[in-house]
Amino acid sequence: TFKQSFIKLSIAENVPIGYEIPLESAIDNDYGLYSIQNYKLHPIINNPFRLIQTNKPVLKLIEPLDRELKSNYLLQLIAD
Repeated sequence: TFKQSFIKLSIAENVPIGYEIPLESAIDNDYGLYSIQNYKLHPIINNPFRLIQTNKPVLKLIEPLDRELKSNYLLQLIAD
């Protein structure tokens, strides 16, 4: 589970491609095989972000942002 069910991030339109945003990790009381193994981002298409798999999830900008074309994105981070 995550501490918060919803977070709002504000990212400037002019941040460079490759910009990384650290995200909060989920909390899991299990260990080993039954603990959180990875994170998924939904939807994975039609958004300028990708999820970097490290020990903490990081959102990475892979395409330029253009607020005139799209002013916001609704993404879901899933702990698996």
